[in-house]
Amino acid sequence: MKQKIISGSLILIPIITFFGMFFFYMVNAPINDDYQAVLDFLNKCISTDSSTEKATLLFSQHNEHRIVYDRIWTIISYKLQNNVNFTFLAFIGNLSLLAISLIFFRKFQNLKRSFLVFIPISVLLFNLANWENMTFAMAGMSNFTIFLFVILSLNYIAKDTLNTKKNIFIAVLFFYMALLTQGGGIFLLPISILILVYKKEYKSLLIYFLLTLPLLVAYFYDFQRPQQNADMITTIMNHNIKIVVFVFAFLGNAFNYFLIYSQNVEQSINVTAGIGFLLFVLFLYITKTKYYKTNIFNYSLMLFVIISAMVTAVSRVSFGLETAGASRYRINGIIFCISLYYWFIESNSKLNKKQILALSICTVVYYFGINLNQYEYLDVRKNQTLSGILYFNSGDKSHLNGEKSMVDLYGGIIEQSASMDTYHFPSDQDLEFTFPYSRVVENKMEEKGSHNLSANIEGINKIKDSYLIDGWAFLDNIATSDQEVYIGLKSNSQNEPKFYSAKQTQRFDLNPYFKKWNLKDGGFFCRIYADKLEKGEYKIIVLIKAKGEIKQMETDKKINI
Repeated sequence: MKQKIISGSLILIPIITFFGMFFFYMVNAPINDDYQAVLDFLNKCISTDSSTEKATLLFSQHNEHRIVYDRIWTIISYKLQNNVNFTFLAFIGNLSLLAISLIFFRKFQNLKRSFLVFIPISVLLFNLANWENMTFAMAGMSNFTIFLFVILSLNYIAKDTLNTKKNIFIAVLFFYMALLTQGGGIFLLPISILILVYKKEYKSLLIYFLLTLPLLVAYFYDFQRPQQNADMITTIMNHNIKIVVFVFAFLGNAFNYFLIYSQNVEQSINVTAGIGFLLFVLFLYITKTKYYKTNIFNYSLMLFVIISAMVTAVSRVSFGLETAGASRYRINGIIFCISLYYWFIESNSKLNKKQILALSICTVVYYFGINLNQYEYLDVRKNQTLSGILYFNSGDKSHLNGEKSMVDLYGGIIEQSASMDTYHFPSDQDLEFTFPYSRVVENKMEEKGSHNLSANIEGINKIKDSYLIDGWAFLDNIATSDQEVYIGLKSNSQNEPKFYSAKQTQRFDLNPYFKKWNLKDGGFFCRIYADKLEKGEYKIIVLIKAKGEIKQMETDKKINI
């Protein structure tokens, strides 16, 4: 009993961490496709009284997908709160991971293994490496939830029970839900047919075909290939070797370890592709040993991910091999690894102490080396989103978090949403906690200490009633975690600069750039009231206090008022 409590607690740690990080870093704001897939859809939907037009909008294409599931939850969110809430929508998407974990746990219980053996599944599934889907409402609802519906559909169609007709109806229902969540749900069709043929359930196959045919006809009626997707034949001819590498990198995506500023993307993709190749070889071995006779459900889930990898490779390889390692696709590699891991524990009736120790070590290394390390993406995304809103509220659309070529479209959608009262960006007052105004530091600070100061001013921007100055600074060989940064402004009429407090921020690019380990907290920004400054030209000075030392440096940056 004591061991179960300890093991259960260890299983819960990744789950609690995942959702804790989600609520800390999530911003109730659209990102990328959210502008069109959520807000623009809702604005058009409530602008018409025609039921036909509403249905057309609901089933209309978004890229190559028909994201009916996302749109239904968008409407629910609006109806519940009279405003779209992106935190609510992203949370709904993340809940799919919880449902998937419960399904895997229930199947795991049937194996009667120690709960310790389930911990790797929890670590893989509740993974901060999923940061893109985790805090991106539209993507999370699509990319996470499709696997929930796929797993449920395969589970019922693979069941070997007397009530096969009922199972077929339920499997078809979840096929419908998968396909209307993301286009990849279509891959359920050939896999389900193979399962029924293998089981020699030809009557069920006919029922399955007759039930799925209407949706397929409706789905592909007036279907338009997205312009950004290259022609399939041309892609295969031009990128044949890259497609193979892409497939392996896609399958090994769960082990893609590069961080946002680590400057080793290509190296990581090569390692990921190598791991994916080994996993694929393992799949071939599993196929050779006819594992599908033992567990056709789990084998079919592996097959689903492999088909997804192949199709994604053809449609996305032209964007670059690094796309295979993108966070939004990581759930595919994670599910693939979980299925292979499930095969492993299923094939080993009793794991010995050495095997459990090896699993524990690998799990700990993965959790701290890959899973938790990915939080830096969440931090950067949150700051990008909030600063984009701050600039937008000041009349500048160019910083909105999304495709830079589409910021004018995003801005128009936000303005329309505000006028229709469907969604409002956080106000300036809401943002003041993140971007507080600086206070004047009256006391004079004399320089002391022997360490050199390195600093750079990267941005000077006018934000409505203030100037926002940001950059980085540190003293050589002194950790940035406890330093205080101040920004000094000095005009020609002043003998001494006037210093303002700066807020410390995390800069994940400093350590890899300077090849150090203690500069993560070396970023800063300073927000100074514009009306407190007299007209003129001001030189910008950076001052640091750390470990009893005080150093300042006059930069070449200036503010002209």
